[in-house]
Amino acid sequence: MGDPFTLWRPLEAELGAVLEATAQRAGFEEIPPLAGLLALGAIDSALHDAWSRTAGRSPYEMYTREYMNQDMGWVIPELAGVYPGDYLGPRRSALPVQHALGVGDPLQGAGRKEGAAGPAGLEDWIRTEGVAHLKLKLAGDPSSDAKRIADVYALASGLPGATFSLDPNEAYSIEALEQMLDELAARSSRAASAITYLEQPFPRGTVIDPARMDRLTSRFPVLMDEGYSSLGQLATLREQGWSGVVIKAAKGQCHAMATLTAARALGLRVAIQDLTTVGAALEHSLGLGAEIGADWPQIEYNSRQYAADANAKLALRRPELISVRDGYVRVDRVPVGLYSS
Repeated sequence: MGDPFTLWRPLEAELGAVLEATAQRAGFEEIPPLAGLLALGAIDSALHDAWSRTAGRSPYEMYTREYMNQDMGWVIPELAGVYPGDYLGPRRSALPVQHALGVGDPLQGAGRKEGAAGPAGLEDWIRTEGVAHLKLKLAGDPSSDAKRIADVYALASGLPGATFSLDPNEAYSIEALEQMLDELAARSSRAASAITYLEQPFPRGTVIDPARMDRLTSRFPVLMDEGYSSLGQLATLREQGWSGVVIKAAKGQCHAMATLTAARALGLRVAIQDLTTVGAALEHSLGLGAEIGADWPQIEYNSRQYAADANAKLALRRPELISVRDGYVRVDRVPVGLYSS
């Protein structure tokens, strides 16, 4: 019987051809590789869940020579003799929550959006949940983004252990990004120096001169997110100037484990994010975050902000996953599988 990696690899290898054929039948110019990877991710993770339940133990105890058909050398040669379990842990039972601050989200308690969940402004989230790790979404306008970052820093910099990461969601060119960072430094040198990391600033597929990327990463790590859809990209990311990658459970468990293992071997840094996951997908994402020793301990948990009602059923099974206290969410390991049901 094949392990999940053995079963997933031919599916992943055929994904490009499947997307091309599907786009032709549907009359689309193309289907983005990321969309295909997310679709395959559901099958990928289901394989791990079934494998684990069949064995009667956690999948995170099975990413070893004893249970896997082969090592991870198929990803990159440097991983010959290496298994994902070599880079897991130590497991954490509580995770610091990274709070996403959208471009239009208020800092004070006013202007709640229709359908929004929880407190209205950042100050209220800080007061009610104790969050101190903040991820700022940027609009792509250098001046307004610089002011926004400085304002958030002024509000939250006094929080114990506060961190500030930036996510332009592919909105910047390298020239505009350098302008924004210069304006931020002029407004608040402390805010500029407090940035933890920068996530996918450029449109996916953009090639940036390595020298300019080196200058950028000398300020803080720059991670690839939306632009990362193939394991084959990992071997050249450092040459292109990237500091690391974002792992998301939604891309699938094989993809996450292979990314973690290769990134560690290649000296790439790793962060854990999500896609406003809800229900079982949130359970998977938080469980993955608890097992991976990422370079930053905080984990994104956006559904509590934007889709809290969608977690009502999960709250009945796993109430500890729905409550954030003192900035942390408790994540107990399920005995078998990736999901509690």
